Formats: sequence, structure tokens, C-alpha cells
Amino acid sequence: MTKLVRSATIADKVLSVLRIIVYVLFGVTILSMLVGIVAAPQIINYLNSDQGGTLSMTSGVLKVVFATSALSPTVGSVRLLMVGLIVALAVVGAIILRLIHHFHNLMVAMKEARPFSAESTSSVRRIGVLMIVSAFVTPLISLFAVLFMMNTTQLPDTVQLSAGYNINGSALVAGLLFLLLSLVFDHGAQLQKQSDETL
Repeated sequence: MTKLVRSATIADKVLSVLRIIVYVLFGVTILSMLVGIVAAPQIINYLNSDQGGTLSMTSGVLKVVFATSALSPTVGSVRLLMVGLIVALAVVGAIILRLIHHFHNLMVAMKEARPFSAESTSSVRRIGVLMIVSAFVTPLISLFAVLFMMNTTQLPDTVQLSAGYNINGSALVAGLLFLLLSLVFDHGAQLQKQSDETL
């Protein structure tokens, strides 16, 4: 049990640092998107000046590089992209922070040497649900970027882009595993309750 408490204490400290990192990263990213909304006319002027630059987009498997001269975004489309990304990032950030919160609750229960409790079961179940939700939400960020490129890029007729929505399979499987694990925690909590009542 001492090893469990020690591991939970270390994990809880890591979660505290991770929470700060998430706040900083998402804060800086959303702030840069807000600057992009305000500076949309300057961005359009830069892209229209055709200074020979390029813009790249990667999906992890395929990387496409566009000449900035091939782009024809409008102020409205840039602002729409930024607003869409802010909303998507806010939702993803909220999911990540809720996951950290529920992992923290689980670590607190373990630090108090009571891993099998109703609170722990609830935390594990909520982690599973959030992982499943994230499997459907996180692909929206790349989808926004691809749709923007498709709508603002002048490509030759021989080149065609298509946007697809792919569910994050790893997050979906992890969420289902956490839901199954919550059943184990629930059974453990019932045994712990019976043991406490017997004593």
C-alpha cells in the first residue's frame, strides 16, 4: 500500500505541472488566434503581396506545400478559420482539463489509501466518457484546417483535395477500456464497503 501512496503522490505532482502547461499552451494558442482575427487584413495583404513564400500542411502521413500565390483567402474566411479553431481548441482544452481533474481525484483517493470508493469509480467512469468524447471532437481541428485550405487555394484542375472526418480510434479504445475498468472499481468499492461494515 505504501508503494501505491508514493506512486499516487508522484503522479499527482505530475498532473499539477501538466495542468499548468495546458493552461499556458492553450492560452498562448487562443491569444494568437485572437491576434489573427484582429490582424486578418494584414495577413491577407501579406498573402496577396506574393513574396514567394510557401505554406505547408501535414496530416502526419502526407505533407503538402502551397505557394502563397496559390492562396486566395478573404478577411472573412481567415476570421472564420480563427473563430472555428478557437472553439475547437476551447472544447479540446476543456476536455483535457476535465481529464486531469478526474485523474487528480483518482490520485487523491489512492494517496488516502482508499482506491476502491464510489468517488474513484465515478472518476474512472468519467475519464472513459471524456476519452470517447475526445475521439470524436479532436479530429475537428485538422478538419477545419483542411476545409480552409480547400476553400482558399487555387489548385490546378489535375489536383483535388478532399476532407474527411476520422474518429480517433486510440482514444475510443482507451475510453472503452476505462469504462470497463470502472466496473472493476465499482466491484472493488462494493467489496470494500462490505468489509468496512463487517468491521
